[in-house]
Amino acid sequence: MKDFSGVEDRRKYLRLRAVLFVCFTLDKSFYIPSLSEEQEIEASTIDISQGGMAIATRYNIPAKAILHIKCLLLGVDRQGEISFSRPVEVSGEVRYSEAINSSAYRLGISFTDIDQEHREQIGNYISSISMGTVYPCVQPR
Repeated sequence: MKDFSGVEDRRKYLRLRAVLFVCFTLDKSFYIPSLSEEQEIEASTIDISQGGMAIATRYNIPAKAILHIKCLLLGVDRQGEISFSRPVEVSGEVRYSEAINSSAYRLGISFTDIDQEHREQIGNYISSISMGTVYPCVQPR
């Protein structure tokens, strides 16, 4: 893992460490031999913000690739009630890909196409968890 101590964090949005199920497809403008353009790939988030996310996947997707991503934001409130959002759908550019181990990669993704409603939905989710009114809920596969 890279050491970023002493490096200024220039992120615009608060980032939340959370494990959520996501699925994505590769944009038609990119070709990767091991993937078909319409193949839906399952992954999980490592962290998420209103401006992007890091995900763990089995595929080494190159930087600059565009992904179309779907994600549900799940949480549990203090009474044990599960809350979930309508699917958040965004497009994002892979900024980096690094090996986690021999069979998994961490992709850093910057959102390139996200509507204001979905950006606010992510922001509200992060705020609820940060304030302790909702607790992240790991989604089963």
